[in-house]
Amino acid sequence: MLTGRSATSVPGLVFYDAWEVAGDGGPGHTWSNANPWARPALYPDRRFDYVLSAWPRAGGAGHPVRCEVVGDGPEPASDHYGVLAELRY
Repeated sequence: MLTGRSATSVPGLVFYDAWEVAGDGGPGHTWSNANPWARPALYPDRRFDYVLSAWPRAGGAGHPVRCEVVGDGPEPASDHYGVLAELRY
């Protein structure tokens, strides 16, 4: 599973985890027992969903500048919350 924390099988290929680079410093959980669609599974709150970006190009293109968990309001659409990342381009 790609999480940005381990090497890929392709030499020189680098991924950044947008949440770690540009998140708000919180855990970024996309699976939460506060979500009525996820609660029946009884897994602990965790981050299942990621946005990964490659090594930035010239001028920083592709570098994460903002990242947030979305869809975590009172009526979630899914058992997972979404991750929205803004990348410089």
